[in-house]
Amino acid sequence: MAGGQEAGAPSRNAGPWLILGLGNPDDRYADTRHNAGVMVVERLADRFGERLRRSRQRAEVAEARDGETRIVLARPLGYMNESGGPASLLTRYYKVPLERLIVVHDDIDLAPGKADYVLAPIPKRLAEDFGVLVERGADAALDLTRMPLERAQDRHNH
Repeated sequence: MAGGQEAGAPSRNAGPWLILGLGNPDDRYADTRHNAGVMVVERLADRFGERLRRSRQRAEVAEARDGETRIVLARPLGYMNESGGPASLLTRYYKVPLERLIVVHDDIDLAPGKADYVLAPIPKRLAEDFGVLVERGADAALDLTRMPLERAQDRHNH
């Protein structure tokens, strides 16, 4: 442990982190599982007292500090399958090393023909549980910026 930092922990001086929440921009997708990544980034912005603002990188962005750690929160303005362009622009603009890019998204392991499941609104009876999952996703994303990957995985994959 150098300088009081845990062995294997992310270096404080290696550049900012980018937490990129994926989803779709239309209002009809706002309360769907497909926008889970966007919801996590919005929750993190709330926690830090920041507001996402439109940027030239085809995304809404907020900058925050977690102690000494600089974190860029972003959501691309296009559809999920068009997120590569904004992700590339954001990593270059903020000089984010790829190992400091965290992409938050819904479950990609769906059988063919099951897309309706993630594009349908979250049923009211599940909304509270889904809110808890968004909170847990926000916790996990922050832990990735604070501790070694293996420790964050052990903490959240149960």
